Amino acid sequence: MNKADTVRSYLKTNPDASPTMAAKVTGVSYGYAYKIVKQEQANRARAEVVTKHVEEATSTGKKPRPASLRQVGGTHYKTLSVEPWDAMQAWMTEEEFSGYLKGNVIKYLARTKGNDDLEKADHYMQKLLEVK
Repeated sequence: MNKADTVRSYLKTNPDASPTMAAKVTGVSYGYAYKIVKQEQANRARAEVVTKHVEEATSTGKKPRPASLRQVGGTHYKTLSVEPWDAMQAWMTEEEFSGYLKGNVIKYLARTKGNDDLEKADHYMQKLLEVK
């Protein structure tokens, strides 16, 4: 297990640990522990945003607008005669397509650089909920 995995493993059982405590327990430097602790806090915050949105969308009783009727970050897919995820859904098994959608949710949550990535993660999550 590398240093980052050691710190992350510790943080799974102690999510509110300070960087000082994480460094002390895992034997890494304070600076290294600080970096990993902040990354994990940001990951949890992103996951909470998406989870909250999914819960709100599914608990209101209102059917959300289909994911295919909107696009985040431009119109480059809307101008095509067949949207790529519609083609993928036709070519893949349900399990493969669900995996593709889950992978994109994870990708956009992991690389979040702003609200656009959170909206994209939410968009893929909405599509996943529609196909399940």
